[in-house]
This record gives sequence, C-alpha cells and structure tokens, in this order.
Amino acid sequence: MLRVYDTELRSRLMLGTSRYPSPAVLAEAVKASRVQVVTVSLRRESSGDRAGQGFWSLVRDLGVRVLPNTAGCHSVKEAVTTAQMAREIFGTSWIKLEVIGEDDTLHPDVFGLVEAARILSFARERGVVTSADMLAGGEHLSQAMNWIAPAFPHLDYLLPNDDQVLALTGESDVATAASALLARGIGCVAATCGPDGAVIADRDGVQTVPAFKVDVVDTTGCGDSFSAGFLRGLALGRSRRACAVLGCTVASLVVQGLGSDYGDFDLEAADAFARKTPATALHQ
Repeated sequence: MLRVYDTELRSRLMLGTSRYPSPAVLAEAVKASRVQVVTVSLRRESSGDRAGQGFWSLVRDLGVRVLPNTAGCHSVKEAVTTAQMAREIFGTSWIKLEVIGEDDTLHPDVFGLVEAARILSFARERGVVTSADMLAGGEHLSQAMNWIAPAFPHLDYLLPNDDQVLALTGESDVATAASALLARGIGCVAATCGPDGAVIADRDGVQTVPAFKVDVVDTTGCGDSFSAGFLRGLALGRSRRACAVLGCTVASLVVQGLGSDYGDFDLEAADAFARKTPATALHQ
C-alpha cells in the first residue's frame, strides 16, 4: 500500500499512456498491470480533435487516477499553462513537471523547472509538500544562487549532492552550506555525500546519517535512489533522519549492481537491510 498525501494506492507502479499501437492495447496494459495511476501528456494528446476526444474518453473509462505531465514543454510559461490546463481538465492538483532544456538529449532545463515551481506556488498554498533535486553540476551552479533563490521559500525539501550544495553557496563544508540554504527559505536540505552518507539540515539543526558498508559496483543513479527513499519515508510519516536512512538504504542496495535500477526489493526488504547492515562508510 502506498499513501500519497491523502490518497492510498495499492500499487506503486505508474504507467505511461503514449506510444501504444492502439487504444485497445493501452486499455489491456492498464488492466493487466492493475495500476491505479497513469501519466498523461497534454501536449501529445489534443483534446480539440476527434482523436484527442477519444483518448480522453478512454482514460476516463479506465477508472484510474491521472497524473498529468508537461512533457514537450520548452519554457516556463508553456509548462505553467499546460499544468493549469491539466488542473482544470482533470480536477487534480497532481502534476509531473517537465521543462526540456535541449532537444538532442531531452535533459530538463534545471533553472526553468525551478522558476516554474516558484510560479506554481499554489501547490504550497494547498498544503502540498514540495521537493526538488538538481541535475546541473557544480560548474553550472557556482553563479546561480541569486538566480534560483526566489524559488527557495516555496520549497520544503532540497535534495542535492555535496558538490552541488558547495558550488551553490560557495561554502567549504556541507553542513555550513546546507545551513546557508536554510537561511534562504528552504525548509530542509538533505544532501548526499557519497561514501560519507548524507547531511540533513533543518530548523532543528544539522545531523549526519552514515552510509552502509557494501561492495560498490556502479554508482549510477544513487542520488536519485536516495531521493526516492527519502521521499517515500516522508510519505510514510517518518522523521527526517529516518527518511535519510531509507534514502541511504535504497542507494546502498542499488549501488551493488550495474545500472540505476539494479535490485529487486520492497520497503520491507529495505528496512530489514538497514537493520542488519553495519552503518559505516561505503568502500570501493
């Protein structure tokens, strides 16, 4: 069972709705997977023509919750307009926010996303918890503080890595850097520190959560794995330290194999791993 704010879901799987050979195949995929949430791109499906109207009818008839996304948007204004349309069409405040930075790689526009999140501050006004991580490296963040700082008061959680938080603030240690970001209005900073685990900073102070002792095979996606575990902990109502422990746990499980999706485990297995594995620094 997965709880997302006030919504309980039996399945953690979310299914996309694009590139199916036919509507019938999409319907069968939804039924076979037993998903309760499907993602929909408003830009890929036009509600103004017959094909679009048929698609919306199909999605509604499936009886699943819709998570609209802004895939295909190249600017903040475009993403915000699309998100607002999604809210009106589907009657939901859920949104998967995407702003494309370049067409060749489809990497997101990091700063565009932050600006869009600031403009979409109505989410905070409705009691929705907001979080963000970062894709840009330190060299792109060293001059960016004043540029993206207006978004910080609208952000409950920032999930950077140590290089990013140091570059963003110009500080020499992670704890001081995280505290500097709190002073800018962020509610909590949970920064990953590679083999040193994570640093959590909030209004109650700064604390360190160590990594687990495992054999490192591939660190690809470990930051995202930490974020996933941390946010899952929040959804479960765990303390911020416990959320960071779960984040380090998921990263430690993923790092033991090749690829960002290595491992086959659930929440129960992750918690069991955390209980039995020595909480020391990762080793190469």
